[in-house]
Amino acid sequence: TRRSSDLDYAAMRGFLDIDPEKIEDSSIPTILTILSAPDNAEIPVTLTNWDLEALRGYYSANRNVSVTAQRSEIRDSVQQKAAGGEKPVNR
Repeated sequence: TRRSSDLDYAAMRGFLDIDPEKIEDSSIPTILTILSAPDNAEIPVTLTNWDLEALRGYYSANRNVSVTAQRSEIRDSVQQKAAGGEKPVNR
């Protein structure tokens, strides 16, 4: 439902402090696209595998390294684990 997707979006923004506008790859299946997608675009209705892996990567990242190294570790983790074929739904 729309309310659920709004809450998932807010959680991702809050937990990860991530700006959807700064996601370089627009093909990433993420709940963060719900506000910027065109009306006829396919969007997820809840957290995607990419979103869950981003959260897992963030909270399991080594805190004893630089922020750049942490981001790289998170990105690598997400790419390895969330490479499944998710199907977004129409808005």
